[in-house]
Amino acid sequence: MQVQKCRFFVLLLPALYLLYGISLALQFGNNADLINTIANSCLLFLATIILTNMARLKNWIDFIWFCVFILYI
Repeated sequence: MQVQKCRFFVLLLPALYLLYGISLALQFGNNADLINTIANSCLLFLATIILTNMARLKNWIDFIWFCVFILYI
């Protein structure tokens, strides 16, 4: 049961991706890169929400594999 609650920590990964992408786009890119970063992170966040709601984790190994899968996306 405790692992089921921890699966929502995976939702932090798209937020970290968004912050990192925005910082890189502001430093090295232009407006197109900024829009691309925001669009990609929104799609990643949507996919992560759907997969998190569908996930049924039984132990900590499942949680680790779930995190790796979200990072792979």
